[in-house]
Amino acid sequence: MSDDASVLRDASALLGPYLGDVPDIVVERLRGARRVLAVSHENPDADTLGATLGVVALAEALGGVADAVCTDPVPALYDFIAGVERFRTDPDPDAAYDLLVISDCGSLDRVGAVGLRHADLFARLPRVVIDHHASNDSTGDADWIEPHSAATCEMVAV
Repeated sequence: MSDDASVLRDASALLGPYLGDVPDIVVERLRGARRVLAVSHENPDADTLGATLGVVALAEALGGVADAVCTDPVPALYDFIAGVERFRTDPDPDAAYDLLVISDCGSLDRVGAVGLRHADLFARLPRVVIDHHASNDSTGDADWIEPHSAATCEMVAV
């Protein structure tokens, strides 16, 4: 059994009742990704940081590699969050990203200047949006908007 299959089997055993909550296309894109660009919103808070790091952990558990990106440096207030030091303000210019995951952004421009600096990259990558804001206007085929969730972290933890 491959490591991916083992991770998914173990996760399925623990999360079985919740797996139906995640849209199939989101699961497919995450499973198929080898290099994920996980992006939070500007002026980060604990929800966007935690959700983005959760996406990084999922990608890595599935055998991929992921970079956490936030256009603004993470405030020292959040130094207690495990893995927060992994955030960078721009994507790795040498990375062959194959999936963009945007977390906790009520609108796509909420990623801030990093989205403008790397507009070509953001436009060409398949995308997943994970968000809990009812105001989210994303209409992509892999946009998972769940306004009944209290936080995007809650969605990623499912």
